[in-house]
Amino acid sequence: MHAGRLRLLECSAAGLAAQVFTARDAIAKDSIEDLRVAYILLDSAIETLMVRRVSARLIHGDLDPEPRSWFYRERDRIAIDLHDPSQRSRMEGSDERDDFDVTEFVYWRLSKTQLSDIERDFTSKLQFLAWLGDLDEDLVSVVSRLHEYRNEMYHREKTRPEALRALVHLYAWLTAEFMERLRPAWMGYGSDADEVRRGIYRRIGIQEPPERPTGFFDEDLQGMMASELRRSLDLEDAAEVFAAYVTSRVTSFHDALEFVGDYLATIDRSVERISEMDVVRRIFSKEFMGNLKDLRRERVSLTRSMISRWDGWSLEITSQVDALRAFAALAEFEREFEPFETEVQESAAEVDREIQLQIDIARGK
Repeated sequence: MHAGRLRLLECSAAGLAAQVFTARDAIAKDSIEDLRVAYILLDSAIETLMVRRVSARLIHGDLDPEPRSWFYRERDRIAIDLHDPSQRSRMEGSDERDDFDVTEFVYWRLSKTQLSDIERDFTSKLQFLAWLGDLDEDLVSVVSRLHEYRNEMYHREKTRPEALRALVHLYAWLTAEFMERLRPAWMGYGSDADEVRRGIYRRIGIQEPPERPTGFFDEDLQGMMASELRRSLDLEDAAEVFAAYVTSRVTSFHDALEFVGDYLATIDRSVERISEMDVVRRIFSKEFMGNLKDLRRERVSLTRSMISRWDGWSLEITSQVDALRAFAALAEFEREFEPFETEVQESAAEVDREIQLQIDIARGK
């Protein structure tokens, strides 16, 4: 193999080490600012690993919608369904068949849209790698959600400080998992790469082996980096942290409803006592022009049973067997809760502005 290509692989490992272990050092500082930097670096490392594996898988063009090789153009090829991660194993061979040792060879193809999405979109890369069998299906939704957190941090400066430490440690654990699952097909060294190799070990903070490996497979840099990264992680209380975070958000949700209810009590006397569901119906029945008493006959998208389920969701999180499943339960909660949370927060903000306006008017401003 050409020495330049081998050195490129070493430089790729060096770049990955720079991201991962700069993140590790930031995690050790344990401030909100450093944890935010670490999170963004870990997200970048995971995408780097995925880009490298995806590029290696697509390099021959056999999955292209219009393959370059006549060999693939003349085959009947089956469309890949990225939302069906079991499609490949199901069609290429099933243990349920009598002759399960015999595997059918299937020629696959991606559409132009799929190919474009895989090249540009984070979640599409996850789906493609899960379809290939390189990643577990369960990781797709979890890592995709963690990437959304990164976008919120980077573009909106939303950091979730109550849960950030546990989130960063979980993302670091997943980065180590990706380093082990998405290893390069080969690794070697060019004649001019000694300093690059030494730099990798210095950055990791461990002693460089006295002997340089002689073969392509004699040194597992990525596996070693994964092991070293895991040494600095603590996920023991992650489930409790995520549960407390959910409890805090649900409590704030109830507080916002109470705040709006106190205001409604000053302007609507149609009912003797305003309940939380009266407030919910007023917020989510914006087209209804009647009073609260009449509104009680209306049905809205947010129900009492949904709120009750959110009240108990923290127990669902703490019942999970590990941090990954605990976060999956948190992500499921957020998918259901956040649209309603946003509406309630916006209503509370509107009420606050109205109260402030009335105060300013009373003061003659």
